[in-house]
Amino acid sequence: MFIIKKKMHSRTIIIVLSFLLIFSTVIYTALFQEDNVIPIIKGIIHLNRDNSIAEISKEPKKYLTKSEQGSLPIVELMEDEGWQFDDQLGSGYIFSKDSKDLLIISRQYTRKYRIWEY
Repeated sequence: MFIIKKKMHSRTIIIVLSFLLIFSTVIYTALFQEDNVIPIIKGIIHLNRDNSIAEISKEPKKYLTKSEQGSLPIVELMEDEGWQFDDQLGSGYIFSKDSKDLLIISRQYTRKYRIWEY
């Protein structure tokens, strides 16, 4: 009787440890796509306080938005800074101001968040 319980206990431990290893690998790869995850976590907290955009880096300029909002937050931000949205080429968004062009590249960070960089 004792041997059967010990064997079941060992299987349970192995299953739980396997699950934790797989889960932590998935979470780690999702969170640490970028070099420093701390600004992104701060940005996510900022976005969850009813903000539409969060600056996560000053050099290079990087912003975080919720994916469900599309490009609207970055277009509004750039228009507030005097840039006019001209065109979209794939993941690149082209803005112009005073005969200068600016290309902002977007990429999906997770299912819920998008990073914008220029």
